Amino acid sequence: MPRGAEAFITFNFYTKTASAWAPQGHLVAWEQIQLAKAAPAPQLRPRPLTVTADRLTVSGGDWQLRFNKTTGLLTSLSAAGREWLADADAGPRLQVWRAATDNDGIKLRAVQNNSLLSRWLAHNLDQVRLRLKDLTVSGSAVRAVHEASGRGQWDDFRHEQLFAVLADGSLRVTNRVTLGRNMTVDLPRVGVVWRLAPGLEQVRWLGLGPLDNYSDRRAAAIVSVHENTVSGLHVPYVMPQEHGNHTATRWVELRAADGGAALRFTGAPLLDFSASHYTADDLFKAKHTIDLTPRPETVLNLDLAQRGLGTASCGPDTLEQYRLHGRRHTFTYTLTVA
Repeated sequence: MPRGAEAFITFNFYTKTASAWAPQGHLVAWEQIQLAKAAPAPQLRPRPLTVTADRLTVSGGDWQLRFNKTTGLLTSLSAAGREWLADADAGPRLQVWRAATDNDGIKLRAVQNNSLLSRWLAHNLDQVRLRLKDLTVSGSAVRAVHEASGRGQWDDFRHEQLFAVLADGSLRVTNRVTLGRNMTVDLPRVGVVWRLAPGLEQVRWLGLGPLDNYSDRRAAAIVSVHENTVSGLHVPYVMPQEHGNHTATRWVELRAADGGAALRFTGAPLLDFSASHYTADDLFKAKHTIDLTPRPETVLNLDLAQRGLGTASCGPDTLEQYRLHGRRHTFTYTLTVA
């Protein structure tokens, strides 16, 4: 085993003989033990960026990034000879909303009875918009700062992103999210959402899986390299809602079905992710599965954390340790093409 590598040992227990309730070789239990934790990644210096004079396009290594000077959003991301974004409005943006689960509150109820969903909607978390505060370029990084709110109180959220190309050619994105004093509710999630180019259908990740899992619901998940498709990760709840999350993700990569280069996102150290053909807004607005129309692009959610699911539709809410009460959040991920 390489020095500094992460390692697990997994024990699987199978039926030795066939019985009335299971065939021979049926998996009845497993246990996974972590043998070694990964060593901290080395700190790499950023490379200098080249900035064009006529528009905010920056280059470093194999990466070329273009930003909208009015909105401050990343509008183009190219590397390995291709464009990775779905369109000019698809770059990473703050996401604090999820399509409410039944445990958060039944969205078709006229009266929410002080459900968690009612508190989220009172803060208009389903309508958060961004406003550019600052967009600057230093010799080695692009810094984009946005204010965000769904109710016109622009100090609800402050989101700072730093884009830097590192010495090894990876693109590092550092995120700092700060809540204003009037944002008093514990959030559904803290993260960003990307809309990636159509065709990136194959998903591969190192983390907990293979089924979706959440901070308070992951005892049945195992750390491994898992594979699926974006469509295969969809859970067709009759009442569309949040689904498909995977916690403790070391990295996730997306690739076209016919092969070609893959775009990999690596957490520092760990992230939650989900990949879908629907946005959180698509899922929340739909009343039934027939109301959903899949988007051609891949919607990639990268979260520092999501609030736990709990059992509030028929029992207690999630425990305190699975709620998002912090007022300052920092997370980092890097992008590589392979």
